[in-house]
Amino acid sequence: MTSEIMEGHKKNVNIFRKSLRMLEEEQALLERVVETLSKEIEDKEEHINKLKRSYTHGHGVSGIMDEYRSGFNDAVGARPGR
Repeated sequence: MTSEIMEGHKKNVNIFRKSLRMLEEEQALLERVVETLSKEIEDKEEHINKLKRSYTHGHGVSGIMDEYRSGFNDAVGARPGR
């Protein structure tokens, strides 16, 4: 009976070790995913900032909004009198 209990405990320990290994592997994978996504986000933010600078030519957001609004006045389908 005691040896059966010992065998049961050994099986449980092996199951726990296997689960722990799997969790550690999953954690490592998730850390790589987070690192990759963080890098991609930084790259996208940098690209957006470059686009903003190239579009505004240094005139800032107000220049963008003025150009955006002026497009409504000249666009096909713009209402008369605008």
